[in-house]
Amino acid sequence: MNLVERIAAHRGDAVAVISDGAKVTYGELLHLAAERQGALADRGVATGDRVAIVAVSTVEVVAA
Repeated sequence: MNLVERIAAHRGDAVAVISDGAKVTYGELLHLAAERQGALADRGVATGDRVAIVAVSTVEVVAA
């Protein structure tokens, strides 16, 4: 279990990221990360594979 998962398990409603005035909780961040993981898995990316991320700094980047 990583740090975000541990915090989400105990304080999922705590704010993890504030971006452009929007607040995202640890629970929401964990959900966003799971969505990204699923999308990558659907494309054949497995645990341990390296993936480049090219993006503007947003909540979505934190989730990735």
